[in-house]
Amino acid sequence: MSGGIVRTRVTSALCGAAAAFLLLALSAGAQAPANNASQTTGTTAAKSAATTGTTTAAPLSLVTDSVTITTETQPAVSHMLEATSGTVTQTLGDILGTTGTQTLSPEATPAPGAPVTTAAPPAPGAAPSAPVESEKPVYMQPREEMRIFDPGRGQGLSPLQQAVTHLREQEEARRKPTRARISDIANYKYVLEGENEAATIRVAELRALMSASARLYFGDKIIIGRELLEPYLSRYGEKAIAQVVIDGQPQILAGNKIRMPIRITVNLPLLYEDLAEKQFIAEPSIRPRVTIHLREMVGDMLTSEPLAMPRLAAAMENNLFRVLSKDMEKPALNIDLSKDAGQLDTARLEAERNGIDVILTGTMNTRPITTGQILYDTYHFWQTSLDLYLYRVDTGELIAHVKDSYSANAPNDAQAISKTLDTIVSRTGTRIATILHDVWPATMLNQMDYRVMVSGVNPATLDHVETLLQSFAPQMRIFRKAYYGDVAVLNLMLPEGKHIDLDYLLRHSTNPQFIVHKVDDKRFEIEPI
Repeated sequence: MSGGIVRTRVTSALCGAAAAFLLLALSAGAQAPANNASQTTGTTAAKSAATTGTTTAAPLSLVTDSVTITTETQPAVSHMLEATSGTVTQTLGDILGTTGTQTLSPEATPAPGAPVTTAAPPAPGAAPSAPVESEKPVYMQPREEMRIFDPGRGQGLSPLQQAVTHLREQEEARRKPTRARISDIANYKYVLEGENEAATIRVAELRALMSASARLYFGDKIIIGRELLEPYLSRYGEKAIAQVVIDGQPQILAGNKIRMPIRITVNLPLLYEDLAEKQFIAEPSIRPRVTIHLREMVGDMLTSEPLAMPRLAAAMENNLFRVLSKDMEKPALNIDLSKDAGQLDTARLEAERNGIDVILTGTMNTRPITTGQILYDTYHFWQTSLDLYLYRVDTGELIAHVKDSYSANAPNDAQAISKTLDTIVSRTGTRIATILHDVWPATMLNQMDYRVMVSGVNPATLDHVETLLQSFAPQMRIFRKAYYGDVAVLNLMLPEGKHIDLDYLLRHSTNPQFIVHKVDDKRFEIEPI
């Protein structure tokens, strides 16, 4: 027999020790004297002649995880086999041209110097034995590394690894620039004058933050506490400023002032998250809640007890509007808030705390007209006048102004006053309820044909834009949802069955021209050029 290949699969725990032992054994075999090698060879040859079926051990190859070692001496291989716990498979098919394998257990491993025996070849003329199915050589496959962040490996992960994987995926997604994230910033350009560069930048930042806040009205949100919002943004809004760029060389003006072109970039999600946390953001009510503050006079004297207010509250309730005047701790209910802006602001803040959307205020004046005879009876004639204002709580803007008067007569003053009040309050309350039913959904909710957000406008420019929009369809109604900072949000209502191509009209407008961004079929962002 001319030779064979022995491959062994060493366990991971013993792989390192076996490889080191083999290197020592090989080193010892290489230093053996040449005459000993000759003597060993001769002895082996003699035994081969006397014993049938024995062969001389051939060079042996050991395949481990990362290295293949070949030895020329049987003793070194035998010592290696004794030092390892496993099985050895000796494959001879490639060398002898025959098919056959032999597995040696540690107990059957020959001692050092002993020959390795194999099955004797068949005698001449004997029937060949049935072929034995060959086994593929056993190789140590490289261990496949499993990383806890591998996509697709999550099914085999522990809950902690899955949580870490989820956090990593979120972090990677956050770092990727997406169109949605790019749209989360707003840029505002100004040319401002100021005492110095720092003060001018602060003014620009505040204006940009206010305009960015007004964008909330373009969706389904509103801002409450606007009187408190501006000082809050002035003090704490800087963290939402993503970038400040001076777009040119500042100009020196008379009086030690400067003029600067400035571009401010606002991080909208960061700003809105902060405003929501401080409860500056709310959703409009589907049906507004009302508080009533009414100054009542009878014969030029303030009444000690309200006469018209209970009747007005009942009229609003009959038209499905809740009246929450009793929740208002301040200011007093018997005053006309339209005559005092400070008191109106106080009422708005108190109303916002109580979830009230609309303030109804004004003056009732009841006075005698005359006394006369009808047939044989004496009648007293009285007249009642109402002058009422309806305000939005969130912006303080006037929704409607209603004036009415009515006169009646009765046999006595008390009956005449009651008669005039019953009639005029019921009539006026119905008018106010009708206005609210019509205006509130069109202004505050999404019952509109188009919504337009106009950026970079002042009051004069906004009036011009509204006039232009009105010219597109004379029957169109325009409701100003909000105007705050440099941004206005307008809702447009067309007559039933009327349609206009607002996108085309805005893009082809010449006075003024607009930068137009169509958000969807109903919503447009425009900026006058």
